[in-house]
Amino acid sequence: MITSRARTGSLRTLATGSAAMLGLTLIAAAPATAGEAQPGQTPCTYVNLIVPQTVRVAARTVTIPQAVRTDCNTDEVGAAWSAAITVAGRGAATDKVDYWTPGMNPIFTCFDPVEVTDQAVGARTYRPSASTYPGGSWPGFDKQNSPTMDVRLGSVSYISAYRNGTKVSVLARSYRWWQSTHAYGVWMGAQGQIQYRKAGTSTWRPLKNATIGSDGRYWYSYTTAERREYRVVFGSVPYVWGSGSTASAAV
Repeated sequence: MITSRARTGSLRTLATGSAAMLGLTLIAAAPATAGEAQPGQTPCTYVNLIVPQTVRVAARTVTIPQAVRTDCNTDEVGAAWSAAITVAGRGAATDKVDYWTPGMNPIFTCFDPVEVTDQAVGARTYRPSASTYPGGSWPGFDKQNSPTMDVRLGSVSYISAYRNGTKVSVLARSYRWWQSTHAYGVWMGAQGQIQYRKAGTSTWRPLKNATIGSDGRYWYSYTTAERREYRVVFGSVPYVWGSGSTASAAV
């Protein structure tokens, strides 16, 4: 159960209180040694936030799947994480993730997903900011992880191949998501490689390096009598994930 609510711009922050509020109002049991088992409980030693290692953004907002894992068997567990991010045009901001089990906050149930906008890209590390469980000291868990998520804009690539006798012409195209227009557009300057494989085989071989021009295209022509399939692969760069095309029809 993870939640967020509106924060700077279109980002969303916690729907629940601050860490201070968590510490003051949500620990109902008497203090005990961290990790010490209470009657009917196994020891609580860790709480981990699970997020994707990589996120491809190709929309104004993308919903991020998240989960929390813990060895606690109680329904009264709380934990929070925060990550420093940069929002285009607005500078630094904080992305926060808060986890509550029903026993910790029965009045407010946290089910809202966390969203990433196309204005906040780059690597982020979610660092522990709070945790507790019945009988635990503050912070309650001995181990609370710090997962990293690499958020970049998406790209798409295409390949076409044409034959005229022994002459083969290959057209590579590539487009990336642009924050300014919230849409795909020409990825001028993208660098990749055109590859080929003999029809009916599975091994791809390099053919020609490609750099996308201002029209979003790169043409390459050469001669061969062999029937081949083609594809193009563009590498990742800071803030933009690379992409590869599907195989062309054999020509």
